[in-house]
Amino acid sequence: MTMGVVACFSADFGVINEISRSPTVSRIVAIVLAVTMSSALFSEDADPGKLSDADQALIDKTVDGNLAKPLKLYQAYQKGLDDAATKTLKDLDKVKGDAMKKGNLPLAIAVDAKEKEIKNGLLSGAIIEKNKDAEKQQTLATESGSGHSTKNLTVPASSNGEIIGDLVTGQNIELSYVSGKWGDGGALNNLSPDDIGTPGGCRIELITPDGTTVVVGTNTVNQPWHYRIDQSGKYLLRTCDTSPADNPGSVIYKVTIHDP
Repeated sequence: MTMGVVACFSADFGVINEISRSPTVSRIVAIVLAVTMSSALFSEDADPGKLSDADQALIDKTVDGNLAKPLKLYQAYQKGLDDAATKTLKDLDKVKGDAMKKGNLPLAIAVDAKEKEIKNGLLSGAIIEKNKDAEKQQTLATESGSGHSTKNLTVPASSNGEIIGDLVTGQNIELSYVSGKWGDGGALNNLSPDDIGTPGGCRIELITPDGTTVVVGTNTVNQPWHYRIDQSGKYLLRTCDTSPADNPGSVIYKVTIHDP
């Protein structure tokens, strides 16, 4: 009888409902099998079989649905990321529950793996990457004959430096705060580097080719900050925090490069 129950269970998770109408012994067997299968379902040794293209598409659609407006979520910073992760996990739980009811092991295991990725912070990474794509689309093309180029540059608080570009002596950088807040990974959070009262560690700085750092001024949203290039090479923007790895949030600056 047990072998028959196992075979039936592996074909359809809903069989427990049928067995539960049987005598007490059968119900006990069903419960034991349910617990055993649940514990083994997501083990590393489980053999899920092949995940169908349709099931993979379902997972992708569930996750991407929460990233439909990546730039908006990203600019909401840590709260936006947390809310997106929570919503995605809730939606994926529904997909996994349906898969378990139907006995679709490949889908259930794939969803479980995706949930673990999200819990490990990979959703934040996905939003960042999508935001970078959106940023590229928003970058304004160099105006022919105007002598300058403009783009919006997103600077995550955890970044060691976001590249402005390879500049040459005589050019000028013009920086204007657009939006965003960040923190130092400790007590300081939701601060704008453009506010006069923001502590030094949460300000923003320009890194020159030789490693020299120059703190960007405040109130650039109203009065852009300018810097004349005195050495050719790569220039970057980053938070003034010297240990930024765990810092939350990001800011966006409008960067305009003026030719000599």
